[in-house]
This record gives sequence, structure tokens and C-alpha cells, in this order.
Amino acid sequence: MFGNKRFDVDDADNIIIGVRYIGTLDLYELIFKRIPDDLLYTEDDMNKYKSMLLANAHKHKHQSQGRYDIEQ
Repeated sequence: MFGNKRFDVDDADNIIIGVRYIGTLDLYELIFKRIPDDLLYTEDDMNKYKSMLLANAHKHKHQSQGRYDIEQ
């Protein structure tokens, strides 16, 4: 689970959460580690991870300009 969404990893190591991301060891570090090692991931991987998080966030009262409500 990624937040409240299920994700899949295909035979080519692509991570699929509605959108397909190329799975890298760096991106897996960000997804699975509670405290990822800063030396193991790139800025590009951090941007992909941020995109995944934002895609999984819910807007407050479902307003397009509203703040994000991140479920804990």
C-alpha cells in the first residue's frame, strides 16, 4: 500500500500507482525506508516520490484550490 492506494510492480520493475514510474533502487529507498539514506537517492527520484505523494493526497473539502489533507 502507498498511503491508501495499492500499487503494483511489473516484471520490468515499473511501479504502477495509476501512473507508471520506472522503479530504481533509489526510488525504492524512498518508498520503503522510514528514514531513507540521503546518499542513495537522486533529486530526480525525490521529485518522482513527491509526485507520488501529491497524487495520493486529498484536497481539503475536495476544493481544487484547497489545502492538502494528508491522512495519518
